Amino acid sequence: MSTIEASADEPTREEPSDSDDAPTLTVDDVFHLLQDGRRRNVLRCLQGEDGAVRVDDVAERVAARECDTTVRALPPEERERVYVSLYHSHLPKLDDAGVVEYDESAETVERTPLADRLDHYLPSVESGDEADDAARGWDGRYLGVSGFCAALLVGVAFDIAPLANVSGVALSAVVLVLFTAVTATKIATT
Repeated sequence: MSTIEASADEPTREEPSDSDDAPTLTVDDVFHLLQDGRRRNVLRCLQGEDGAVRVDDVAERVAARECDTTVRALPPEERERVYVSLYHSHLPKLDDAGVVEYDESAETVERTPLADRLDHYLPSVESGDEADDAARGWDGRYLGVSGFCAALLVGVAFDIAPLANVSGVALSAVVLVLFTAVTATKIATT
C-alpha cells in the first residue's frame, strides 16, 4: 500500500511506485475524482474487469445502479443521459488523472494500475446498499450494549438485587469488556 507524505513546502502526494515517471495523485486529486458519485460508480463497475470495456456497457451499468434497477429494465433515456455525461465529462476527467485509459474513438475504457490505489475508498460493486445495512447493524449492536450497560448502572446505583453488592470498579470493567468485545468483533469482520 502506498503511503502519503506531507510537508509544508509541497502538496501532499502519494509516493510514486518503482519508476519516476509513474503517475501520482495528490490527496486533493483523489478527493476531487471521488467527489462525484458517477465517477465512483464507473470505478466500481470497472473493478475486476480484465481489459477494455465498451463505454455503452459501463453507461448501462452505471445508469442501472443510479436508478436502482437492472440493465434490462433501464429506460433508454436514462442510459443515454448517463452515456452523454460519461463520454463528455467523467471519462475524460478520469483519463486525464491517469486512473483509466479512455479511448474515445474506440469508445472503450480500461482501468490503470493507478485505479487500484482508489479501490479502498470504494465499496465493492456487489455491496451496494449492503454497506449501509451493515453500518445500521453495528449501530444496533452498540445501542444494545449501551442499553445493557445503562441498565447495569441503574441496578448498581439503586442497589437493585443482584447488583447491590457490585462495585463501581467491577461495573466499569464489565462496560469496558463489553465495548471492547463489540469493537474487536466489528474490526475483525469488516
